[in-house]
Amino acid sequence: MVTDKKILIRSEILNKLSSSYFLFLSSIHWKDELYLKGISEGKNKFLSNAYLHLCTGKYSISNYLSLQAKLILNNWEDLYKPGSLVFEHMVPKDKYVQKPCEELAKNQKLNEKIIFELLDKYWFIATITKDEEKSLLSAKVMPEDWNKEDHLARYTKANIEVVKNPIWV
Repeated sequence: MVTDKKILIRSEILNKLSSSYFLFLSSIHWKDELYLKGISEGKNKFLSNAYLHLCTGKYSISNYLSLQAKLILNNWEDLYKPGSLVFEHMVPKDKYVQKPCEELAKNQKLNEKIIFELLDKYWFIATITKDEEKSLLSAKVMPEDWNKEDHLARYTKANIEVVKNPIWV
């Protein structure tokens, strides 16, 4: 259920996430190809798993909710069907957060401030319905005319109306 009793402070969450992600990326053996293959799934899921742990939840802790997803979350028992909701990165994390951070870490130029800035700019999660997800142009591509600022761009283009989740300050 979406409620405004639980309050999450975005800057605190992103600070903790930045610190942990920096520690993780700094410990990777970037020149060992087999090692990199072995940790590839963990590397790809690190940020999302850490975020979920910090925020304790999934769909209800998204930064944004589509109107239909909000309705489902507020009336969980009546409308929810397994697989009907999607926890979705509004800006593809791999291209705009993960890849830049990994590249900087490989070259020993990464720091927590850079990670925080990228997360603050691009780390926005939405809970939408499975049907709404189908209307997004592509899960991993921002619109061609994207200004690299508007994290709502894919949703605007797909006519998916989202509202801010009131638990975030």
